[in-house]
Amino acid sequence: MRLGGGQDISVAEHSDVEVGERSVLQRLGEAYYRVRGAFSVSYGSVQTAVEGTEFGVVVGELTVVSVAEGRVSVRNAEGEVHLRRGQVAEVAQAGAPAPPTFDPGVARDGISV
Repeated sequence: MRLGGGQDISVAEHSDVEVGERSVLQRLGEAYYRVRGAFSVSYGSVQTAVEGTEFGVVVGELTVVSVAEGRVSVRNAEGEVHLRRGQVAEVAQAGAPAPPTFDPGVARDGISV
């Protein structure tokens, strides 16, 4: 999906997303976001807030957020973690988000849907 201004969202087959003005509700599946400016992605009780970046979100039993460029904060009612380029975090709907880990593949190759 083209958002204009060089921004886009790539959504994998069998995914369920609802796109708003500067936000997305991602109910299921995988999506890769290339956005600028303030933007948020929600999935259940978990929310990702960004300031212009490239990142991927996979929604399943655990939500996995991977950052290819820029910075992302991921939070739920139990806590918040901050990710930067090459980091990945797993977040459950309940319980504090796990600390991010570094994945050299994400930093080197980016993320593909």
